[in-house]
Amino acid sequence: MAEHKTSEGLSVPRYVTCRCHYCDGHVEFDASGFEKGETRTVPCPHCGLETTLHIPNTPAAIPAPTLPPPRPVPPVICPAPAKAKRHGRAIAVAGFLAVVLLLGALLASVLHDYQERSKVKAISTEVKYDPVNLTYDPAHPVRAFVIWVRNDSRFAIRDIHAEWEFYAQSGTTLGTYDFTFYETLEPGNTRRFQTDFVRAMPDRTEKYGAFVRGFEFVR
Repeated sequence: MAEHKTSEGLSVPRYVTCRCHYCDGHVEFDASGFEKGETRTVPCPHCGLETTLHIPNTPAAIPAPTLPPPRPVPPVICPAPAKAKRHGRAIAVAGFLAVVLLLGALLASVLHDYQERSKVKAISTEVKYDPVNLTYDPAHPVRAFVIWVRNDSRFAIRDIHAEWEFYAQSGTTLGTYDFTFYETLEPGNTRRFQTDFVRAMPDRTEKYGAFVRGFEFVR
């Protein structure tokens, strides 16, 4: 191997390292004066035994394997804090409006039902005496209670529950009597309903009033 020289003709040291044949220690030396394939015997600086200096063959560089380019990772898009806050506020407002609309619908339904029920009224009442029983027991005659009901609602009604209240001359309530007529009254009609004959009034000096207490709509 030719010596490396500078432009002025001076030799430039070229240090290389080989291993000792005995202790495998690293032996560094100037290989600038070695020819290609030349060897020299010298004592090993580590173990002192004679070893052969040689210029080690430099293995050809193994190209690194070519790896495919990394696949791009799509960025994770998170809503900005302000945008997320606006979104949450919109959901809260929508929920509040839904609740308000639901309550409004329920209230409208209740009011509508109340308005329709207010159109059903008792327009006249009377007490009817049983002449047969009156003859046999004039002190405690048997009576029937009669009520005329007017239905001005949009629906037929059934199971009409009427109630009579009895008062003394002083205005003190003496008692009540109620009766359910399991019959139907069509819208826009008036009908007379009569109870069975019963003993419910002690004497003729009592006052009484009657009203429709309840019923069911036939929708």
